[in-house]
Amino acid sequence: MSKTITVLYIEDEAAQFALMKIQAERLDASIQLVHAATAEDALSVFDPTVHDLVLCDYNLPDAEAPDIAAKILEQSPNTPILAISEAFTDDRIEKAKEAGIAGCVEKSDIQACLEKIGQLAAA
Repeated sequence: MSKTITVLYIEDEAAQFALMKIQAERLDASIQLVHAATAEDALSVFDPTVHDLVLCDYNLPDAEAPDIAAKILEQSPNTPILAISEAFTDDRIEKAKEAGIAGCVEKSDIQACLEKIGQLAAA
């Protein structure tokens, strides 16, 4: 039996969260997604003893992923964080790396995203 990986998924679009949750349940039952719709919500519910990893939409109404990552990593320097977006520019990828984000994945490639979650959780 595999260990459950609890992921705090910060995503302002409820449909995108629902799609990822359905795919995670279908492709990898060990991944459990917890939803936060804004950076403010995420920072208030994040708990490093509960959440193994953070998956963060790059563009949120109240912040960008590098800003959220910096705050989470202040609390919990060893928590892996992935940024997810429709499209990444080189500049966004560089900002994400500088903020300590472990990787950037495209929203359209849910399977690659789930695989990256599994890799980071196993590290």
